[in-house]
Formats: sequence, structure tokens, C-alpha cells
Amino acid sequence: MLHSNQPASPPAARLRRPRWSDPRLLIGVFIVAGSVVAGARVMAAADDTVAVWSIDGDHRAGTPVDRDDLRSVDVHLGSANAQRYVPADESIASGRVWARDVHEGELLGTEATMPPGASAVGELPVIVAPGALPADLTRGDRVAVWVSETRASGRGKARLALDDMRVLSVSQAPVAMGGDNGHRVLLALEHDKPNRLGAALGSISTGKVTLVRRVEDAS
Repeated sequence: MLHSNQPASPPAARLRRPRWSDPRLLIGVFIVAGSVVAGARVMAAADDTVAVWSIDGDHRAGTPVDRDDLRSVDVHLGSANAQRYVPADESIASGRVWARDVHEGELLGTEATMPPGASAVGELPVIVAPGALPADLTRGDRVAVWVSETRASGRGKARLALDDMRVLSVSQAPVAMGGDNGHRVLLALEHDKPNRLGAALGSISTGKVTLVRRVEDAS
């Protein structure tokens, strides 16, 4: 009887089923679950946008608001900021005007427009002699009100009475108001202007008024 010198084959190793108590398995499950949750949050955040109106172009305060001045944009807004802007599904009432100077790309705030003729506080009429205001001064322009008092020597000292005033209208001055080819300019009293009006009215009523228009620096 022949005997083989080869060693006996080792028993076959059986694959063991992974146990839930295996730390490596638990770590892998947590990593996969975390990735799924993070991906879901990213996808949800990408869809969490609202459509609001954005302003197309630059516009002066007091000028009419046109539907072509607005375009719908999708933006991310928190719950606190959402109430500050006008939704794109809300139409703008006809005849409204810009309440302040607005610029290209701004989101349309709920207080950016107002009914025509409305003013934040009040209106101040001033009579301006010919040549004492820009020839093309128009509604929406911003001006500084300078007043000069003429002395017996013929020389007068000018001082700034009010600054950054918004023009509401420019018209020919009535004769009853002392108009002599001059202009009646209606200015809006905004923000802190009423607090400074008392000191300014005295000089405006007795001196010569000159309006200096503010020009935006394009540089």
C-alpha cells in the first residue's frame, strides 16, 4: 500500500456574516447615512429660493415706476428678510413713483416706491431767481440750498441752508409770490430736514436762494 508524503489539505474557511456589533460595519453605516443626509440638505437648500422683483437700471426719486423697470429674479432669503422685498407675483400699482434713488440690480424693497406726490414728511416751496438754478433742473434731482444776503457794500456772504434736498417739481413762479421770470421749486422734506427747517426758513425768506445740483461721481 502506497502512502503519500504530501500534507493533508487545510479545512476550507467559511465566510462569516458581518455582525452588527462589528465597529467597522457601524462606522461605514454612519458614513453612508451622513452623506445621504448632507446631500439631501444641499438639494433642499438649492430649491429654497423665492422670486422677487429686481430693479433694472438707475432711477431718480420721484420719477414714475414702469413695469419695464423690473425683472423677476430667484434669490435665497431668510424668513426675516423675505418681508422686506416685493414678491415677483405681486404687481406694482400704476402711477407709483420711486421714493428714493435706486440703482441697477437692487432688490425692490417694500418702501422703495410711493404714490405720486407723496412725501416722507412734507413739502417746502422756494422761489429762485433766474440763473440761480440749473437750467435743466427736474423732478428727482438732489440739490443743496444756498442763501446769500446782500449787504450795503453789494457783497454778500452765502451759507448752506439745507443740503441733499429732493426736487418734487419746477414751475414758473407766480407773480403773486414775487415771481419775475423766476421759478417756484418744490422740495421734499425728508428724514432730519424738519429739525433744521426753523433755522433755514429765516435766511431763505430774506436772502437770495441758489440751488446747486448734486452730481453723481461717475469715476
